[in-house]
Amino acid sequence: MAPASGGFRRWVLLVATTFVAATIAVVALQQGTSTASRVPEDPAEQLVLRLHDLPLGYFPFVPEGRDSEFICEPLDPSDPQPALANFIRRFSPEGCMGAYLRFYRVPGIGPSAEWVGTGALDAGSIQAAEAGFAVAPEILNQLIEEMPEEIATTTEVGDATRLFHWLRAPSFFNHSRRTGSFLVWRSGGVLATVFASAGSLEASDRAAEVLARRQQAHIEAPTPYTRAERNTSEVGLDDPALTLYWLGRNFRPGHGLPLARLRSGGRAHYYGEGLTGAKVELQYSKELSLSSWTKVGWHRFLASSDGREIFAERCLTSSDVALSGGRATIYTGHVAGFRPCAAGSPRRFFAVVHLGGIVVGVRISSCRDCPEPPRGSYNSLAGMKAVVRALRLRPAPVY
Repeated sequence: MAPASGGFRRWVLLVATTFVAATIAVVALQQGTSTASRVPEDPAEQLVLRLHDLPLGYFPFVPEGRDSEFICEPLDPSDPQPALANFIRRFSPEGCMGAYLRFYRVPGIGPSAEWVGTGALDAGSIQAAEAGFAVAPEILNQLIEEMPEEIATTTEVGDATRLFHWLRAPSFFNHSRRTGSFLVWRSGGVLATVFASAGSLEASDRAAEVLARRQQAHIEAPTPYTRAERNTSEVGLDDPALTLYWLGRNFRPGHGLPLARLRSGGRAHYYGEGLTGAKVELQYSKELSLSSWTKVGWHRFLASSDGREIFAERCLTSSDVALSGGRATIYTGHVAGFRPCAAGSPRRFFAVVHLGGIVVGVRISSCRDCPEPPRGSYNSLAGMKAVVRALRLRPAPVY
C-alpha cells in the first residue's frame, strides 16, 4: 500500500473530483488497452490485483501521462502524522497502487463494485510490515483526506487483517458520493490493501474480502504481470448489451495489405468519435476503424450534421460490393480544403455495410476538413473491399 507524497495523493484527488465519466473512459479504455509491462517491472506490481482477478467489465484506470495503471513510488506524504512519519523514517517504504473501473456488469458473475483499488508494498521484514500495519489508518487518511472508520471484522487474510469504511467515496460516473470498504492486511513482510465501492457497506465488505483473497494468492506466489494479462482490447466487446461485427483479433487480408490488430472496442459512448447514433466502435491499428449502428441509429446519423456533410459531398462516388447475407457500398471522396474534385487531390475511402439488421461504417470520420489527409494502406479501394468482405458476427461471449 504505497501512496506517494504528492504524486499519488494528487492522483487520488484527480480521479475523485476532476474527471468526468467521458474523460475517465477515454483514459482508461484507450490508454489501458495498449499498456505493456514496464521494463524492469516494479517488484510490487507482482503483489497487486490483476485485471483477470476481476469479473468482466472492468478496465484499469491509467493516469494521464503514465504508461502503467499503477503508481509505484515511495511513501512520502507531505505532512504525515507523527506515527506515520516515524514509520517512514525508519523503513523508507515504497510500493504500488492502482484502480479499476467497471464500465458494464455481467449479471451473476462475482463481486461487482463500481470501482476497485489495490495496493501493496514489500516492507522488507515482518517488523517493518507490522509497523506499517499499525499506522494503516494514517496511511489511508493521506489517500482520502479523512480518517476512515475502523470496523471490527472476523475476516482473516494473511497474518492480520483490518477493515475500514470510507463514507464519502466518490462515484466515477456521476457527481454523487458513495461508500466503500478498505481491507488492509499483513502477510509476512508485505503490507497490502484492496478497496471496493459496491453500493452498500455490506456489499463493499463482501467484495473487498473476495478480492483480498485473490490478491493474497499473488503475494504468496508472485509472478510477473505480463502484457498478455494486462491486455484489454476485447474486454469492451464482451459487454452483454452489444451485438457486433468485427474482423477478428488480428486481421490478415494478405494481397499486400498489412496486418491490422484490434486495439480497443466497445460502446461508442466510450470509444467513438461522437458520431450521432453510433452504438459500437472498434479501433484497429493501421488507421482502421469500425462503427456500428442499428437501423434507427443509422437514420439518425444520416440526418445529423456530420452525416449530411459526409454524404452530401459533391465529388463523392460509390461502388457496390455483393456480400452473402448483406450489401456494401464503398465510397470515394475528397478531403475538404485540398482542391476538391481536382485530379491528384487527397482522397478518402470509406464504406457502409448492411448485415443482419446492423449498419457498419468502415473508416467513417466526421473530420473531413482535418489538416492531414487520410493515410494508410486501408485508405484504398482494395483495402475497403478486403474489409467489407471479411466482416463477420462476433460470437456472443460465454460468461
